[in-house]
Amino acid sequence: MATIEKYKTDSGAARWAVRYDVYENGKRKQKKRAFKTSKEASAFRAKVEHAIHTGMYADARGLTVGEYLDLWVNTYAATVRPNSEKNYRDNLDHVKRYIGNTPLENLSTLAIQKMYGDILQEEYSPAKYADRDGLRVLVRPAKTYSAKTVKNIHAVLHLALDQARREGLLARNPSEDVKLPSVPTRDRIIPTPEQMRALLDALQETECFPAVLTCAVLGCRRGEALGLYWSDIDFAASTVELKRALVVNSLTNTVEVGELKTKNSRRVLPLPAVLGDLLRDMQRERAQAAREAGAHVVQSPFVFTTAAGKPFRPDSISQAFKRAAARVGLADMRLHDLRHTAITYMLEAGANPRTVSEFAGHSTPGFTMTQYAHVLDQSKKNASDALMKKLFSN
Repeated sequence: MATIEKYKTDSGAARWAVRYDVYENGKRKQKKRAFKTSKEASAFRAKVEHAIHTGMYADARGLTVGEYLDLWVNTYAATVRPNSEKNYRDNLDHVKRYIGNTPLENLSTLAIQKMYGDILQEEYSPAKYADRDGLRVLVRPAKTYSAKTVKNIHAVLHLALDQARREGLLARNPSEDVKLPSVPTRDRIIPTPEQMRALLDALQETECFPAVLTCAVLGCRRGEALGLYWSDIDFAASTVELKRALVVNSLTNTVEVGELKTKNSRRVLPLPAVLGDLLRDMQRERAQAAREAGAHVVQSPFVFTTAAGKPFRPDSISQAFKRAAARVGLADMRLHDLRHTAITYMLEAGANPRTVSEFAGHSTPGFTMTQYAHVLDQSKKNASDALMKKLFSN
């Protein structure tokens, strides 16, 4: 436990000291820190007691950035999902390569800013050359880290350093005032209705077609579609409930089922007739196959499975989609663009943004309106044109 003692300096000024014991390398050490006010002392005592209780305590004097980041990720990443933990570690590895040996208490905004600049110039894959007719020809240019990578690194580093500030290891978070490079926005591929029909026709005979059709007509994420159980589908009410996702654990490279993270993500959507009819046929065919195979066969609870009855790997669905998209002239389209397409089509049709937001599982209608402002701008114009037509047409 930490204690607060009031004392006076030689000049007679009142001061408050926080004394607390910690164990370092198996040895107990007493620490002391002075403050000008009792309020500051009380706040620090609360922080240090929390730090000792959670195992986060470390003496900022002598602790390097790398040592602190290892301590932070081992303590706080234990509560996050495996993919998030790997993301934390991968991003912090960049930081440790550049400033890992810097004393934590000496870390500055300038040092972090310089690190980001150096990362942007770092070649993680060197240029490849070939000799052709006596000339050295560039076959593949060098690959450098992108602004998006730097932004991802910063997000995790800021989180870790903010914890150090709260624990009293830093007076302020030095990553707070860093200027980040602008990240180019990736253009979403929104196909025309004619292109969409051609794309779905190209996928019609593939094993993954039902899953892709689900993404297209529900506007759901890949993992949400692949995580569907038969029990999530109510054919009588024509609804489908999204409440889990199938994801790849990047630490073990295995497929896992996880609950959706937020309340808005867990949602009940109407089941379109075109999808409902397809799923009914699939359910009947599987039930028939199970009867023919014998009572020992256990049917998978998953709606979408391979011919062997196993859940699809999410990346295999994306690869099959990319091949079909390329065949119909949409080589740059990703499976996730089906979600954007569904949302765009709904907004273009005049659907209420709040309804579309709930349909998509967005956090707020404001997020939907920000992300799809260009579509809504056209809707506003259409509404204005309709008003003018009503007011002034003969």
